Amino acid sequence: MDEDRKKLRILLKHWAEHNKEHESELRKWAQKVEGISPEVAENIEKAADDLDRSSKHLRKALKELEK
Repeated sequence: MDEDRKKLRILLKHWAEHNKEHESELRKWAQKVEGISPEVAENIEKAADDLDRSSKHLRKALKELEK
C-alpha cells in the first residue's frame, strides 16, 4: 500500500500540473476566437474553468494523502 501512496502522490501532482497546462492553452484559444464566435469562446472558457476546478480537487486530494 505504501507504494500505491507514493505513486498516487506523483500522479496527483502530475494531473494537476497537466490540467493547468491545458487550462492555459484553452484560455489562449478562447481569446483568439472571441472575434470569430463569442459563443465558442465562452464555452472554451467554461472548459478552462472546469479544468481549474478539477485541479483544485486534485490538490485537495494530495493534501489529504499527505496527512
